[in-house]
Amino acid sequence: MLSDDELDDLQARFDTELRLWQTICNDLGDLGDQQHRGMVRERVEEWGRILAAAGRIPPGGSWWVQPRIGTYNLHDYTAAEARSDRRAEQRALMRDQNVDIWCLQEILHPTRDLDDPELAELFAELCDELGMEGRLAWARSGCHTAVLWKPSYRLTRWRDFSHWPWHHTAGCATLDIGGRQDLHVVSAHFSPFSADQRAHEAQLLGAIVPSPTEWMIAGCDLNSPSVNAPEPYADQTARHGHEVRHQLHQRVHSEMWPATSEEAPVDRRAAQILDRHGLLDPIDTFVDHPHPVTSGHHPADPHGPRRPDCLRVTHTLLPGGGRDVVDHPHAEWFDHLPLLGSIVVPWRPPAPRSRATEVTSEQ
Repeated sequence: MLSDDELDDLQARFDTELRLWQTICNDLGDLGDQQHRGMVRERVEEWGRILAAAGRIPPGGSWWVQPRIGTYNLHDYTAAEARSDRRAEQRALMRDQNVDIWCLQEILHPTRDLDDPELAELFAELCDELGMEGRLAWARSGCHTAVLWKPSYRLTRWRDFSHWPWHHTAGCATLDIGGRQDLHVVSAHFSPFSADQRAHEAQLLGAIVPSPTEWMIAGCDLNSPSVNAPEPYADQTARHGHEVRHQLHQRVHSEMWPATSEEAPVDRRAAQILDRHGLLDPIDTFVDHPHPVTSGHHPADPHGPRRPDCLRVTHTLLPGGGRDVVDHPHAEWFDHLPLLGSIVVPWRPPAPRSRATEVTSEQ
């Protein structure tokens, strides 16, 4: 029979091996030879049996919580009657994905008041139709962001960063999902008009990131590509006279690449800054996987397919995050498509008795 201290130590080692085994199951990264993989699996199974017998993890192998998370720019999700069919189609698309947490952008309603009744009604309808709870972060642009979650999760904290200098906004829901610690979930939307502003907003988002051992996932529309994504405008087709305007909002401006340059590369500072703050893009981290496409579908968009959307995670949640894009026959109607992923975190066992409690009970 192991003591509580020995079980605590075994549980810490089990969590580490379980994360490694989940990485192996996702076939991501350089994880050694087949013999090493077999040893990891044996340790997980052996330690799991011991901890299950001690009541530290549930029996039967359900040793982790695996929420499914999506980020989705709704492209002007407004109460206008003319958009009602599109709203219904988007809600149906979201319901079909069996997602536990949504990070949403562009819930459109121009107002100076977060408690504006029309905005509140629009958002309440969205939550009701999806059968989820949620919070809205107000944006001075009128393109608000939100985090939605299934009712079995519990909100422990909500932070609205509208008072910070965003072009749009960001909000963070801290959720009890039944794991060893709470999960911080951010929905953020960066500026479409300025690479400098996007870099600044990346610094702001970096200020929200907790310590490296905490769990955070951020669903964002960065309005720029990730670090390792292909150059998105190399083969663009000029339409509607928008091509020059969009380049000026996206490309690097410097002495080497003046604003008049037709060959300046796209500015990737926003993604690079988030990397430095420890909010990582799993698609970039494991570059052998193909880069999904979430935008470039709208008829008014003259540029090629690209991925301004991302699900970024703190290091302890790798290899979680978004790799799956949900296609739809009306993709050109939606502009953006949802990006989905999942994370795997250790299940929360009953709290072990502390030594103080044991001593008291013995007396």
